[in-house]
Amino acid sequence: MSLKRRIATSATISILLEGNIDDHAAAGELVMRQWGARFPLWTLANWKTQVFAGIGTQMPVSVVAKSENRVVGVVSLKNFGMDPEDPEGQLYSHLQPWVSYLVVSPTFRGGGCGSALVVAIEQLAKELKIPQLYLFTANAEGLYLNLGWETMKYISYKEVPRGALMTKKL
Repeated sequence: MSLKRRIATSATISILLEGNIDDHAAAGELVMRQWGARFPLWTLANWKTQVFAGIGTQMPVSVVAKSENRVVGVVSLKNFGMDPEDPEGQLYSHLQPWVSYLVVSPTFRGGGCGSALVVAIEQLAKELKIPQLYLFTANAEGLYLNLGWETMKYISYKEVPRGALMTKKL
């Protein structure tokens, strides 16, 4: 499985491997800066458990974008996308697997890095023989629509009053 490639923003996309402690910390901190306010009880250790239990080809697994040896973006593929203890999350617990935690450093946004990360995680899912993916987004529906995703419906989840529940057949 070879996901290592360059994109227009001069970042390199690759699978985040278990043993790379520095990249784990950098990716975790990027995600926590973006999503930490929504999940105030989470710690970096919680996040690493959620997204890095897989090693390369098993879920959960993450893909990172790096520029000048620095993590500038991350996206994950995992079995569950919504909190199964949340009433709204329970309604969608049968949908699996999920693309989650897409975050791109602000200085790298708008240059194709987010799209490249999503395409890379889709490629990885295809290699794992996964036929369909799901995600929930509060603010990136347009990005996913441009990549061939379909909006299933709009829902309220956690503190998001209206977000898109989306899917893509691979």
